[in-house]
Formats: sequence, C-alpha cells, structure tokens
Amino acid sequence: MINILNNINDSMLGVLNALFTLIGFVVTIYTFKKSLKNELIKTQNSITLDQVRDLPYEVLDNFDKLNDDSYNEEQRLKDFSAVMKKIYAYGSKDAISIISKMQEENYQNLSQNKNMYRPVCFYILLATQIKFDVTGDSVSPELWYKMKITDYGNNKTIIKNENNKIVKQLNLNKKFKI
Repeated sequence: MINILNNINDSMLGVLNALFTLIGFVVTIYTFKKSLKNELIKTQNSITLDQVRDLPYEVLDNFDKLNDDSYNEEQRLKDFSAVMKKIYAYGSKDAISIISKMQEENYQNLSQNKNMYRPVCFYILLATQIKFDVTGDSVSPELWYKMKITDYGNNKTIIKNENNKIVKQLNLNKKFKI
C-alpha cells in the first residue's frame, strides 16, 4: 500500500512539475512578446524624434526666409517643400492638418482675401504644434508674436482672432489659443 501511495505521489509530482514548467514557458513567451513590442515602439519613437527634433526651427527659418530678399523664390519653395515632406512623413495628425490647411489656402489664394496675419498664424501654430509633439511642452503662440511683431499691441485683436479661428477650425490643442 505504501508503494502504491509513493507511486501516486511521484506521478502527481511529475504532473505538477510539467504543469509548472508549461505555465512558466507561457509566461516567458508572453513577457518576451510584450518586451519585444515595447522595444519596437521605443525604436519607432526614437526614429521619429530624430527626424522632427529640428523641425520647429526649420518651420520658423522658412518663415523668416519669406522676408529675406537674399533668397530667391525657387530656393524658398525647395526649402518649404522639404519641410512639408518631413512633416507629412513624421509629423503628428495635427501638424499635418495645419500645413495641409495652410497649403489649401495658399493654393486658393484665400490668404490674400483675408488679413495678412493669417499665414503668419499658420506658421507659428505649426511650429508651436511640432514643439508640443516633440517636447510635450505647450507654449502660447502669443509669446512669438510679442517677440517678433513690433506692432503686436496695435494688431493683437486681429492676430488673436485669426490664431483662435485656426485653432478652433482644426480642433487643435486649446492651449494654443490666445
């Protein structure tokens, strides 16, 4: 009788060992799969960040070139086209919608029918959006206007209205409103 009990105990132990080994194997596979997925996401984010980290500067640099007579139209278009490609390839949905709407209005010449600050607002909101995408830091576009537009105080209402219309129209982060 003792031999039979020992055999049953040995069999049960063998089954339990096999069961624990199987459970350990399943847990290891699940953990490895999750770790691999997280590593892939981290690599994708790193590649995107490498591509867009200088993009806010490039957008603002392109804007500055609009008023710089040392750049010819062909070079301006080439530089802006490179920025658009990079935004479409690596930018967030909001950054793409800003530049898309900006170009749509350029093609339709709507910006000439409205006030001259609307195109400015597009550029600044684009730089602000990309800065937010890259750093997670939201900065009011108003700070740029105060820094760069000498008569901002006289045109604050017009700029504020255009800026806020674009933010609302494109459903952008409400922190970008003035």
